[in-house]
Amino acid sequence: MTTIELRHERSPAGSRHLAVHALPDGGLRVEGHDLGAGTEWISDDGEYEWSYVLHADDLPELRRRLGADPTDDLLEHLRRHYTGDASYEFERLTRDLRRGFWSWR
Repeated sequence: MTTIELRHERSPAGSRHLAVHALPDGGLRVEGHDLGAGTEWISDDGEYEWSYVLHADDLPELRRRLGADPTDDLLEHLRRHYTGDASYEFERLTRDLRRGFWSWR
């Protein structure tokens, strides 16, 4: 499984992590892990983990939203255009394509 890191932020208030994994079936698994005060809106203990899948059937639409050509390596496109602060835009663009959302808090 190939993995890229879209977000790895650290501050006195905590940390934020977001990674995308290529799945054998052609889909993507998105995993996040936040620690610290920024999680208080959802977690009493200062930790929030989540994951979801973007199915292979939804990737043509995802490519369109991300501005990626059909022949682009999607993980490379994400690495070039959706890391750091832009990772929040990636999450916004995928919100209605998410399947199998899981969270632990």
